[in-house]
Amino acid sequence: MDFNIFLPDTLNIYKNNRINGFAVQITDSLWGIFIIDDKLCRFQQRYVNSDIGYVEITEKHVLNGNIIADGAKSLSISDVRNNNYVSIQIENRKIFVSQLIINSKQLNLETEVRQNIFLFYNHKEFLKSEDLLTLEAKEIDRSINVKSNINQFLILKNLISPNFADSDKDKFDRKINTTTNSCLIIFNMVMYFTNHSKLFLHIINMTKCVNAIGLSIWRKRKISVETGNFLLAFMLDLIFGIVILHWINQHLPDLENNFFIIVEDIISYLKTLLSWLMGSPAGFKLNRTFNNMLGKFFLSNIDLWWKFLEISRDVLKFSLQTFKYMGTFGITFQAAILADLLSFASLHIYCIYIYAARLYNVQISGIIALWRLFLGKKYNPLRGGVDTCHYNHHQLFIGTLGFTMMLFLLPTTIMYYVVFTTFRVIIIILTEILMKTQVNILSLPIYSMILWILRSTKISGNVHITVIQDMTVKSNFVVLLVQLKTVSLSHILKSSKTIQLQPQKNIKWGEIVPKLWRGSLLYSV
Repeated sequence: MDFNIFLPDTLNIYKNNRINGFAVQITDSLWGIFIIDDKLCRFQQRYVNSDIGYVEITEKHVLNGNIIADGAKSLSISDVRNNNYVSIQIENRKIFVSQLIINSKQLNLETEVRQNIFLFYNHKEFLKSEDLLTLEAKEIDRSINVKSNINQFLILKNLISPNFADSDKDKFDRKINTTTNSCLIIFNMVMYFTNHSKLFLHIINMTKCVNAIGLSIWRKRKISVETGNFLLAFMLDLIFGIVILHWINQHLPDLENNFFIIVEDIISYLKTLLSWLMGSPAGFKLNRTFNNMLGKFFLSNIDLWWKFLEISRDVLKFSLQTFKYMGTFGITFQAAILADLLSFASLHIYCIYIYAARLYNVQISGIIALWRLFLGKKYNPLRGGVDTCHYNHHQLFIGTLGFTMMLFLLPTTIMYYVVFTTFRVIIIILTEILMKTQVNILSLPIYSMILWILRSTKISGNVHITVIQDMTVKSNFVVLLVQLKTVSLSHILKSSKTIQLQPQKNIKWGEIVPKLWRGSLLYSV
């Protein structure tokens, strides 16, 4: 059996000392003895992840012992206060274990213990570090059983980290969660009527982030790297938002009227486009009657939309002013407002797209069904397959008429469907870009980069081990020095931790293309 004994640098090993810590089984043949500074950390029940699974740290894992210098004697078994005990002896500046008890059983150091490794760690570095990543032990002989995994150092990090009183934490958690949940209930009621509003969705996400920050600071009694990244990114977000709003006030003082001018220009362009489609676009010979009917129907929808804007102009101006000054909360709020304005200004395009897509879907489905009629088959919805079916001459005659009409009307429908589906896809892409801008701005690892420049131990993630006292033929003890090194900048940029907003749905082109072929509706991200 092997033992890795972790000793903090705050412990004076050259004078008699009592020590406290934990004994945790890491693998089937390896135990970790973690000596901690009891002045900085006190026992509380917690869980650690070892190679044999999750281990609940309880009183049976508590270890006590002593450091004996100048040839003093070890304690007897009757003096041991816990199930686990270790006695470390110093002679001629050499360190070794003189007595070891695990689970109330005294081990024979010559026959039952194959190897002891003393690992001296910097207590403050491990306490501050939040990103233990790799283990560098290139200079260590292969016969030394260090078990090159990071788990034992993660256990050490867990054991020395303060774990504040559960009663105080739960009391504060209940208070802040009650306040946050009250706000979320109000916003969810509003979201019931504005289910696709990016602005209200962003407000809910930011409320959840503020809740997570408050809980993180209270539980850890410090600003973590994750919290610091979000706070600095949000400050940068605010600065950009104020600068952009100032530029808008300077160069676009009459933003509300400009918005209506843009909407009017879009409507004029659509009317021109529909007039062109109602003729012979690009020389295509379309069904004139069906084409005129569709064109007039779509033009009437655009006229109704414009009349609605005219009637509600004053209300919309007030809403636009309110939204504009909500942009002072940051550029991410402005991106959400812009996404909502884009959806609102293109609502009539979306309506025409729905009509065209539904008509196209009905015609494609009808043509496919009637084509099966010619083949003597039909679709069976009960088993989701195609069955053989015999049709009489009346059914074949009606089917032939329906197939012919749908087939010859299909080019006219495809023309409108392709045009307005293109508009729909462009709007979805623009909305996706705005939503990605939100997430990317609030995910900037500014705090991590500052810590990397200052070489802070908070982002020291690479565990580096060097040999201090090597193993000899007469001794099975090895002394190692454990140090933390700062991770690379590329790693910080790739995998920096930050409080995440609610994940946005990405555009999945593999799913969109079949939907476009079938005429299924494309919803916003």
